[in-house]
Amino acid sequence: MKKIIVLKGVSKSGKSTTINKLYKELSGIESKRKEVIKSFEYKDKKIAIISIGDLLELIERYFKQIGDFDILICACRSKWATPEFYEAKRNSDCDVEFIPKEKGKYGDDEIVKQIKNKIDEWINKNP
Repeated sequence: MKKIIVLKGVSKSGKSTTINKLYKELSGIESKRKEVIKSFEYKDKKIAIISIGDLLELIERYFKQIGDFDILICACRSKWATPEFYEAKRNSDCDVEFIPKEKGKYGDDEIVKQIKNKIDEWINKNP
C-alpha cells in the first residue's frame, strides 16, 4: 500500500518551507524554488514531493504528474477541498497520515525529523 504524509496547516504557516527542507534532507539537493514537485529514490523507494497545498486544481494536476510512488509527502490547507482530496485517497488505495503545521508550535527541523522518522519506519516495515 502506498503511503501519503500530508503536512496540514493554514495559509502562510510554512508548509512549503518545511517540505523544501525535507526534500534537501532526503535527496541531498537544495531546491531554489518555493514550490517543489519532485520524485526521487530514497532507500530503494520512490519518494514524491508536492509542496503546493492551497489549490485543489494544482494538487490534482501534480498528483497525476508525479505518477507512481511508494511514499508521497505533500502539503494541504487546513480546510476547504484540499484535505478532502487526501481523505479520498485514504479511502482508496493509500495509507494517509496528516501532520499538523502550526505557526510557532514546532520548528521546521523538528517536523522534518518527525516526517523522516515516519518514512524510515514505513520503509523498514515494507522493504
